[in-house]
Amino acid sequence: MAAFTKKAIISTFVELLNEQPFDKITVKEIVERCEINRNTFYYHYKDIYELLTDVLQSDLKRAVENSENYDTWEKGIVDALSFAIRNKRAVYHIYNSANREILKDYFRDIIKDITAKFIRREAGTDNIPADDLAFLSRLLDEAVMGMFETWMEEGMTEDIEVKVAKAEYLFKGVTRMVAERMNTPEYKLIKNGKGPKQA
Repeated sequence: MAAFTKKAIISTFVELLNEQPFDKITVKEIVERCEINRNTFYYHYKDIYELLTDVLQSDLKRAVENSENYDTWEKGIVDALSFAIRNKRAVYHIYNSANREILKDYFRDIIKDITAKFIRREAGTDNIPADDLAFLSRLLDEAVMGMFETWMEEGMTEDIEVKVAKAEYLFKGVTRMVAERMNTPEYKLIKNGKGPKQA
């Protein structure tokens, strides 16, 4: 029964998020629509912010657990973003609230996990030091995160699946090239603080 009630609270919360800004949603609205009392809500969540975090983290956990099954980075990212794709208005309402950092952390965590797997697969790990792989992964993380922030800022009107497909196609070749350049003497000089002018 408790699990059913929790699902009902989450479902109602997402419905309300698709209807109105996050900052306007109240516990009173949630419990009235769920037909439960306030004590039942507070048994599961201390406040709406904890509920929001739980909704996003649950979806993140599902995405991370599924990420091993994807044969492409595109499929992993699109599946991981299925909540956002299904609930664009809800995500937009969160993004335009005072709690956008919670949403950005959610996107960042998704991108970080799936991108790390993509980098390891595309670049290989045999000849590249762990710190260089981490640096390459972070570069890609920041590029992709910038793409998603732009998507949200522009009202999430563009087809994100198309954007992700384009990004994967381009990054696939770039990642291999960058991994190869990391093994060059020039890069090793730069890495050791000796740029071309000082070499």
